[in-house]
Amino acid sequence: MNAKLLKIVNPLLGLSFLTVLTVLGFLKFGKVTRALVETHEIAGIVFIALLIIHIFLNRRWIINQFKKR
Repeated sequence: MNAKLLKIVNPLLGLSFLTVLTVLGFLKFGKVTRALVETHEIAGIVFIALLIIHIFLNRRWIINQFKKR
């Protein structure tokens, strides 16, 4: 079940990360508009939410990495 969910979450996580970086580039080197700022904020919130889900789905792997040491 986790593998199926990760196949959905991981691409969305990558897409949201690229969205945050792309909009940040526009904000840094282009004209700052309210729409860009709001897009950056929403994409950041989505990224953090997906990151938390990703870590939760991979919790067993993370725990096993710390047990080996």
